[in-house]
Order: sequence, then structure tokens, then C-alpha cells
Amino acid sequence: MIMYGSYDLPFGKGKQYLTAANRWQDLIIGGYQLSTVLNWSGGLPFGVSYSKTNVNVPGSAPNFPSTTGKMKTSLQGFDATKKHREFYAQQVQCVHAGCKAGAAGDLTNPQDAATSIYFQNPGLDNIGNAGYNTYRGPGFFNEDIGLTKAFTIRGNIATKFRMDAFNVFNHINPGNPGSDIESEGDITGQGPGGQARYLEFSLRVQF
Repeated sequence: MIMYGSYDLPFGKGKQYLTAANRWQDLIIGGYQLSTVLNWSGGLPFGVSYSKTNVNVPGSAPNFPSTTGKMKTSLQGFDATKKHREFYAQQVQCVHAGCKAGAAGDLTNPQDAATSIYFQNPGLDNIGNAGYNTYRGPGFFNEDIGLTKAFTIRGNIATKFRMDAFNVFNHINPGNPGSDIESEGDITGQGPGGQARYLEFSLRVQF
């Protein structure tokens, strides 16, 4: 969804408020216009993968796991220790004797396969049914605001001052997570078009 618009602020000579302002007062408080562009949309599509499927179908076949349900996704808060935000939990963990805690498991091992609620190994000569772009990443939100003031210095000398605030709320828009279900679906940076808030000022004199 994209919304945009502009609004003339009702202050100054001939406006709704302070209409009796003199020339100098009007130069300070009058002639302002506020404009905005809002972009609010759902996340970009992505698919999941399982690296050990390349032994099932050698070559360039897709490395999809098979799926029996819809994995739960939710953007978690920033983890200052791991320096990322989690979008989904690691789906396959090694649980048999000798495993390192939290290590990636193998869906061909019955013990490890039991730790995955949604996925399974498709088996020899089979491509999993998870498919392309079956999930969507975090949503996108951005608002830019501009404030302009136009006034005449004298005669035919017109001046326009403009201030733009891009990503005015300084909202972080994370990109898509990693796709491997053997790892946490973590997000380490901003998504496409993501940027911190910044301000831009300009002055135009026309004569």
C-alpha cells in the first residue's frame, strides 16, 4: 500500500489562523506545506532449503525438504549477543549421543527427524514438496515527510525552502532470513531499500 498527499498549513495572512499577520510575521509563520509518502507492504517471498537433499538427487535439482505443515514465523527482538533477529527456529537438531548442543541434525536419522515438526527428508530420487517462495519475510514500513515554505522576497524574486525527512520514524526494515532449516532463520541487516533516517535541506531562489 502506498499513500501520499500534501497539506497547506492554515497559518498566516489570508489563512484560517493568524490571518491578520503583518508581512514580517507572515514571512515567519505563513506559506508552509506538509507532504508525505507512506509505503506499507507485506514481506518478500522466500523458500526453505535442506542441504542434505543433494545426495537424493545429484546435480542442480532444488534442495527442498518435504513439508507436512506450515512452519511458524515471527520476527523476534534483536539479540545483542548473536547480533541478529530470529524469524524462525532451527528445525533440525542433532539429539543422539555425541552431538554438540544445538548442532544441525539430519532428517534421515530417526532421532533427529523427530525434532522437526514440519519437515522431512524426501528420500532418494525425490525432490521435496516445500517448493519455491512458500513463505514471506518481515513486512516493510517507511514514511517520508517533506516541509516546504514558499515566499517572495520582493518583486519577481521568489524563494522556496524545503526540508525532507526520509524514513522519518527511523524504522528498521529487515530483509529475508536465511533459508536453511538446519540453522536459525536469522536476519542480520536491513532489507532492500532499507536506510536509517536522514534529513535533506534545500533552498531555491528564482528570479
